[in-house]
Amino acid sequence: MSVRRERDAHGWPSFNEYVVCAIGEQSLQRELTYVGKGVERLLSAYQEGLLSIERLRERMPALRQRQQVLSAELRAIVDQTNDRAAFLRLGETLTAFLERLRSAAGTLGVIEHQRIVRLLVEDVPVGDRKKPR
Repeated sequence: MSVRRERDAHGWPSFNEYVVCAIGEQSLQRELTYVGKGVERLLSAYQEGLLSIERLRERMPALRQRQQVLSAELRAIVDQTNDRAAFLRLGETLTAFLERLRSAAGTLGVIEHQRIVRLLVEDVPVGDRKKPR
């Protein structure tokens, strides 16, 4: 089975999914920046006397909570992006390894093939393997 079919069968991420995560990360980063600037604007308005302490106390908790939620989502997407990138590298590495193995296998003789099979195969069941009573 090819690495690409194996990846698809097990739900490993594709390059397109990796790009989607990167776009989501950028979007969350922009929104986090926007919320951060909102906090700064509220504090500036309070310092300039344009906003009462009561109004500041009303509005800040919601903004801080939104900041925390966005930060957590951003961390999750960054972690997910890193995991997907690692899977992509693994798939590329496996594909390159299989290609090298196939090309090397073409130059091996019968004795070398038998030696490799003996190293890889521990037991070959033949016939019915029912346990004796």
